[in-house]
Amino acid sequence: MASNDAIGTAFLVVFAAQGLGTIVYLVNVGRLFRRMKAQHTSVHESLGRPLLFANNTPRNNLLFLRWLWARGFESLGDADSVALAAMVRSLLVWLLYGFAAMATLFAIMMVTL
Repeated sequence: MASNDAIGTAFLVVFAAQGLGTIVYLVNVGRLFRRMKAQHTSVHESLGRPLLFANNTPRNNLLFLRWLWARGFESLGDADSVALAAMVRSLLVWLLYGFAAMATLFAIMMVTL
């Protein structure tokens, strides 16, 4: 029973971290989109003019994620934008790891019930 409690606690900790991480990610993606719209118009348009909630289509999401994953931001020539995009990319990677950990802990909890 103690191991079930530890797994349940770990799940709740990871779940809370995922929630907080998602908020931080969304705030920074919004900042990045606004920055690209204001200072890197051609890149913003090539990504489908994404905004955090408006004009948030699957196509724009895919274009943005490809750009982010391929490190397209490194060619912006603006140190602040590059640093912000690199942070958004890092947050995305950590959120994906956190999701995998949460799914694993959930599966373990279901098997051990």
